[in-house]
Parts: sequence; structure tokens; C-alpha cells
Amino acid sequence: MEFSEVVRQRRSIKSYQSGRQISDVELKELMEEVVLTPSSFNLQHWTFIAVRDNDSEKK
Repeated sequence: MEFSEVVRQRRSIKSYQSGRQISDVELKELMEEVVLTPSSFNLQHWTFIAVRDNDSEKK
């Protein structure tokens, strides 16, 4: 994929499909890719929380 195509397809997501489930393998692959994304000054001070059920989501 060309850089210009990546830039043009970039979007900010404002709503999520809360009922959608992904497998453990998909989650692992996603996290491996997410940590490769750039951050301001390469600080990489992010936190990820994987919510698997509605009760946990409410917390």
C-alpha cells in the first residue's frame, strides 16, 4: 500500500460494535501490530484494555 493511500484511508473511530467478539488469536495479532504504530516522541505510554463481557465493560 502506498503512503498516500494509507493517509487517505485513515479515520478516527467514534463508535464501536460492542457486541462483536474476536478470537484470542485475532486479539494477539492486533496487539502485535498496534504496538508498532508511532507515538509522540516515541514515548509509547499507552494502555490497552481488552473487555470480553458486558459486566466488565460497565466497570
